[in-house]
Amino acid sequence: VTRKMTGKIVVRKGFIRLLYVIKGEITYQLNDKKSTLLAQGMIVTNGDTSFSYVSSTTTEVVIFYFKPNYFSASLLSQFVEEPLLYHFLWMH
Repeated sequence: VTRKMTGKIVVRKGFIRLLYVIKGEITYQLNDKKSTLLAQGMIVTNGDTSFSYVSSTTTEVVIFYFKPNYFSASLLSQFVEEPLLYHFLWMH
């Protein structure tokens, strides 16, 4: 969990990463694309994706790192088919 952090934070490659903004907002860069993610927003990235973000001192973020073999192909396909998770990922 990060709080009261400023400056650019580069999230390490080699892991599946799940970032959730608890409070505030971040400006992030995913490979060459820059965008903003608001509170209750979530991003899941693969281990090959470059990912960094900048937040304010009032932003609260939690990041989980998973080894690439943690998720099986069938588990990942279930995520895609889960309507509540799909709604959560794309609507926030």
